[in-house]
Amino acid sequence: MSDDLTTPRRSLRRAAIFLAVIALSWTVALLFGPPSTSGSSGEERMAWLIPMGAAALSLLCFRQARIYGADSPTDVHEETTHD
Repeated sequence: MSDDLTTPRRSLRRAAIFLAVIALSWTVALLFGPPSTSGSSGEERMAWLIPMGAAALSLLCFRQARIYGADSPTDVHEETTHD
């Protein structure tokens, strides 16, 4: 693959991995962190929107990277035919 085809795919994969790490880290922090004493149940629900949004964006980036990779040619060398 040429560099102009792999660079966006790599960028999308890196973004997807980074967003997945954020989603997992935030989820662990919400599950094992100290409970909020001043927060209401509505605020606790809003806190879960961040890891869910990061996970959804991560899946979207993985999907786009996969689609972008499927559209790229598998071999950049020209085929030669022998008569």
